[in-house]
Amino acid sequence: MKAVICLIAFITGVASMALQAAENDNAPTLIYVGTVGVSNGGDTLYSAYDDAGWRSNLRAGAFLQLGVGVLLQPPAAPVTLQLTFNWQNDAFNYNYFYKSNVSNGFNRFPIELMGYYTPMQDFRIGVGKRFVKSPSAYVKVNNSMEELSFDNTIGKVLEIGYQFGHGANEGWINLRYVSEHYQPDMLIQNGMPVSVAGSPVINGSHIGINVVMNLEPAFKSSGSSSASNSIREQLQQPTYQAVSPYVAHEHHIEKVEREVVLIVNKPDGKPPAKPDDDKIREY
Repeated sequence: MKAVICLIAFITGVASMALQAAENDNAPTLIYVGTVGVSNGGDTLYSAYDDAGWRSNLRAGAFLQLGVGVLLQPPAAPVTLQLTFNWQNDAFNYNYFYKSNVSNGFNRFPIELMGYYTPMQDFRIGVGKRFVKSPSAYVKVNNSMEELSFDNTIGKVLEIGYQFGHGANEGWINLRYVSEHYQPDMLIQNGMPVSVAGSPVINGSHIGINVVMNLEPAFKSSGSSSASNSIREQLQQPTYQAVSPYVAHEHHIEKVEREVVLIVNKPDGKPPAKPDDDKIREY
């Protein structure tokens, strides 16, 4: 519960800082990021052979993780904060290649809050927490199916990262270790639920590697396209060159036929002479 409260407080803080950044050039920089990674480790949840002799091992710490989030960079400081919303999955399904009688998978949705310190250029160390929501595993053999759900859990994350690229094209490649455990909650066999609360915990700790990329260029490229169209439309509109004033009046702007004329009072009170027509040029 404390972790959820801290997470909500952080998200609120990030939103507040983002609004401040729009009004203050010295405010922290908010960057949208995307992440993809692979990992392995943890206890074996299921192990099964299909009819072709292939064995599937479903691991509690594997395999693919995808996510999006934000990175907050304070000005002139070697520290950053990162919040990402992720989907992690380990699955075995040879039906993509041939007709198999075995399939399984382990899905969960980690929310990770990381703090990074950059002791030297292109190198950072990060620690953080991850709140894992809705972890569940299943295995299907022929027409028999078994599902195992777990309680939500909180894990710890340690990362060592190296930066590649700079500016808008920057990214990080990270070696990471995650320590977490899953408490079984409910076992469903062929549609019949059975409580397994109190069963031994499952070790989901794992090591992995991931890449974090700056998504700003993707947003800016779409925005620049709209801006280019807007500029192109403006250039197609006729414009007229402003010429010297020749009507004496109080300070205001008048349009005389196709001329843009600025009205000013001369010190001697006399109106300036009207310019020749050939000095009025159309763009």
